[in-house]
Amino acid sequence: MVPETITTRTLVLAGAILLAFVILLPTAREYVTQSADLRALHADLAATQKQKEDAQTALDRWSDPAFQKAQARARLGYVMPGDKAYRVIDPGSAEAGVSPITGKPVSAGVVDSTADDASPWYRTMWTSVEVAGEGVTTGSK
Repeated sequence: MVPETITTRTLVLAGAILLAFVILLPTAREYVTQSADLRALHADLAATQKQKEDAQTALDRWSDPAFQKAQARARLGYVMPGDKAYRVIDPGSAEAGVSPITGKPVSAGVVDSTADDASPWYRTMWTSVEVAGEGVTTGSK
């Protein structure tokens, strides 16, 4: 008598294991994929919350009048009444001589932006446009 190597019981058990593997494999793969997506979403949420906190901190700083004054001075060049403002120019690009805008002598690298005889901004701007256009010739050949 030779023992049977594959019995009916073994075939049924192998079929049940194969069926369970086929059913559970896609589910396990989706679980792994979705858990990775969930971790990425949690990281994005934490980064977004950090950005929100930083933006709220910046917004809260702007409600402070001292910060507003400091920003107006730094970004826009505003000065308080009675203060004297100086604009420092790159010494390599400026030469001591006459200012092309005001026509007055200036020292190299420093321009007095609060001179008593300063013209309005629009006149200064137009003068700079005229000075910039002096070397340009128009007309057809």
